[in-house]
Amino acid sequence: MPPLLRVIVPIIVGVVFVTGWEGLVRWLSVPRFVLPAPSMIVTALIDDFFPLIGSAWVTLKVTLSAFFVALVLGVVTAIFFARSRIFEISLFPYAVVLQVTPICRSPRWC
Repeated sequence: MPPLLRVIVPIIVGVVFVTGWEGLVRWLSVPRFVLPAPSMIVTALIDDFFPLIGSAWVTLKVTLSAFFVALVLGVVTAIFFARSRIFEISLFPYAVVLQVTPICRSPRWC
């Protein structure tokens, strides 16, 4: 596929998606608290830019703090697993259970 198509096709798909979203929301008269139209989202971003940036900053700080705590706890736990045989024996079954993702073969049970 030519490099230009790799850029143009996703842009066209995005424009079609957003246009369809806007049209469907208006045509079906969907309440804005259920699904706002893209134009309403852009308007809200422009009108409430500074409060939204403040909220985004708070969210970013909380997310990075949680990531850092998880990173430190993960590394410390990994060190304990590698260095302490009793720690590994006692917690390894729980680590395995936490990593298991059930496979759903029937939609009735999912």
